Amino acid sequence: MTKILFALAAAVLILAILPPGAAMAADPAGDWTGVVTVTPTVSYRLAIHIHRGADGAYAGTYDSLDRAIYDAPLADITVNVDSLSFTVPSVMGRLQAKWDQASRQWTGEWGLGGKPYQLSLARGVFPPNPSVPGLDGEWDGVLGVGGTNLRLAFHIKTGAHGTVATFDSVDQGAYGGGVSSIARDGDHVRFEMKQIGASFDADLTDGGQTLAGQFAQGGASLVLSLKRLPPGVASPWPMGTKPSTPAPPANWTTPSDADIHALLAKRIDAGYRGVGMVVGVIDASGRRIVAYGVRSADDPKPPDGDSVFEIGSITKAFTGLILADMIDKGEVKLDDPVAKFLPAGVTVPGHGGKPITLADLATNTSGLPDNPGDVGAIKPADPYAGYQASAAQLFALLKQIELSRDPGVVQSHSNIGVGLLGLALARRAGQSYAALVETRITGPLGMTSTAVTPTADMRARRLTGLGPYLRPVPDIMLGDLAGAGALNSTANDMLDFLAAELGVVASPLRQAMATQISAVRRPMGGQDMALEMVVSKAGDLVLTNGGTFGFQSFMGFDPKRGVGVVVLANVGQGGPRVTDDIGVHILTGAAVASLPAPSLAKTAITLPPATLEHYVGRYQLAPQVYLTITRADDSLYAQLTGQGAYEIFPESAKVFFYKIADARLSFVVGAGDQVTGLVLHQNGRDLSATRVP
Repeated sequence: MTKILFALAAAVLILAILPPGAAMAADPAGDWTGVVTVTPTVSYRLAIHIHRGADGAYAGTYDSLDRAIYDAPLADITVNVDSLSFTVPSVMGRLQAKWDQASRQWTGEWGLGGKPYQLSLARGVFPPNPSVPGLDGEWDGVLGVGGTNLRLAFHIKTGAHGTVATFDSVDQGAYGGGVSSIARDGDHVRFEMKQIGASFDADLTDGGQTLAGQFAQGGASLVLSLKRLPPGVASPWPMGTKPSTPAPPANWTTPSDADIHALLAKRIDAGYRGVGMVVGVIDASGRRIVAYGVRSADDPKPPDGDSVFEIGSITKAFTGLILADMIDKGEVKLDDPVAKFLPAGVTVPGHGGKPITLADLATNTSGLPDNPGDVGAIKPADPYAGYQASAAQLFALLKQIELSRDPGVVQSHSNIGVGLLGLALARRAGQSYAALVETRITGPLGMTSTAVTPTADMRARRLTGLGPYLRPVPDIMLGDLAGAGALNSTANDMLDFLAAELGVVASPLRQAMATQISAVRRPMGGQDMALEMVVSKAGDLVLTNGGTFGFQSFMGFDPKRGVGVVVLANVGQGGPRVTDDIGVHILTGAAVASLPAPSLAKTAITLPPATLEHYVGRYQLAPQVYLTITRADDSLYAQLTGQGAYEIFPESAKVFFYKIADARLSFVVGAGDQVTGLVLHQNGRDLSATRVP
């Protein structure tokens, strides 16, 4: 269940005032260096540059040399007699350190993305990066890994910090990875990427336009060839479009039905992204529905405004609205600790003497992890299995969690947090979460096709949820975490919701809706977050989105222009976002992303479960690199060390293929029908792996 990401909130400099006559143990002004050890084999260098202005205020910047981050502003700088703290909002970093007179260093904890690391800072500077000639530009290539193709893009530029490079792993959604060092000896070039424990040794060929060599990571060495793009040509694989908050042109009007229909047709027919999509628009001209596709591969009936979809994390907006309604009615307070509404004896983690409040949960700043650590362990095809019966599992999980930072400081998506919020509000109201949504929202707004558990009539109108291969997937079953993403709805119902938000119709929730989007928190490392709704800094847009294993959704509205949009699709979040860019385009005119079509041409046969079970096990491709084959019901999954598990499909009794890449696995069967290994066929190469215990 995804959430929308935006530009970081503006940092505010907070100055500490020392008591009169107090002497500092050390003046933090100057250059400081340190090394963060992530694992025994992975570390990265930090450099901090602090100066003091004419007014006595401290300011500074942060460099992470091995992550290719330079000149990131420091914020929240606090200097006391023997302590120093600051934040780096752009990387969600935070330092809390004490002065150690013996070593003459600042020693303490460096928190990055919510994870704590020990760090000591000593005076000094790191040697500058060398300027490496002949490499500047955009370089793109494809790396074959464990049955899938990973698109890589390297961006190299020489400037004030020497030659600096970053890289993107497009198909993993990882952008901006840092290249620690670049060295060139003649036509041989070596890239070190300490952040991921990898290196790339290559030779310049093709007149300096190709880098061909070996990409090494985790004991594995794979062939990689990068091509330099012509000067001025951007990478064809930019970061995927995310809902943003551009100001719409003064003359922007919502697209026509024909234009929206064309967008949906392109996404489904050319992009193979789901088989059915529905868009709902509300503006000054009224309400309209635009739909395209079919309900499922077996049901050619087209979807419409009454077709039912899982809406995933848009459910969180409902949870936030319930909280706002309870605040308006005096039932809860925003700063109430969530423990106040849980049974006696339930342990809720805190940090720094600060408890987790309802506000922390509703703005994704609780510090709780995103999902339970054992999601997927029980049944890979139904990852939330085991969180459907009672609150006991959630309470047991809370007891095991230790926060690494104070609540309310850093924004981090948490299904656990919003699920806990929904449970707490339901307990306060003396109802189940499903009943609470009906009592507080769907009933008053007349949303008869929105529910946690679909009625028989809703099921008859419900589209089939599809995974990344356009194969049916199970319904999402969140149980105790229902408030994080369990609702089903239709475009017509969501337009009823938007009509109330925009004031088009009279609504008993009008005040609660105003309260919800006005309670904005601007945490470090995140977007402007109301109560589970994202609000642009200019107040022009209010946005939310969602994704389950078989569906994606988007909802947004412009309260000033009186325009609202909902986009629903029946393809899961395992691939690119397919709804958000279309929704933002309709609202603002922002560009629509061009998504690559997945490979869907191969046809699978059916094998008995006993045959599938025969292949389950671990197969060693290289030192420290394994392909692990698992079974869930009638499906096999292959997982390479350090990668996700991808389904493989039988084309014969011993040969399986991937649908996400042009690759196959052939299982080797020896004497006594024993499976002794497998061979990975990809990119013209055959890699053998031996079965191990």
